Amino acid sequence: MAIRIRRKRSPNRVRGVFLLDAVYGEMDKFASWIENNRSGFFVSSYTRYTKRRDQELMAMLREKGISYREDMDGPLRPGSVVFVQTPEGVTHRSYVTQAWTENPVKDVLVKMAATPALTRVASAPYAASR
Repeated sequence: MAIRIRRKRSPNRVRGVFLLDAVYGEMDKFASWIENNRSGFFVSSYTRYTKRRDQELMAMLREKGISYREDMDGPLRPGSVVFVQTPEGVTHRSYVTQAWTENPVKDVLVKMAATPALTRVASAPYAASR
């Protein structure tokens, strides 16, 4: 994922990054994307297994002066950066259906749909922009 968001061919095509227990390394790439793509959003939810890496990424963002929140209670807007620790007992295996809430993917999609800037479609098809 980190390598994918670094590509500059279609910078406006990525509206956001949503990671489910997935920050295992390359925090510099994620931090750079967050810093340089303030019109997109970044959400990373994590279990105890990836907590240390998410905390490292949060520290990198603090050093850059980028604010973030640690809950999904508020709206998801352009520039939102959110880290969500899941409760004990939530496993990586059930993450798509149970994380900080039941059906976390639906939670993010509903929040995206409520923000028109996150759902507008790029004007040129991907194939035409290559």
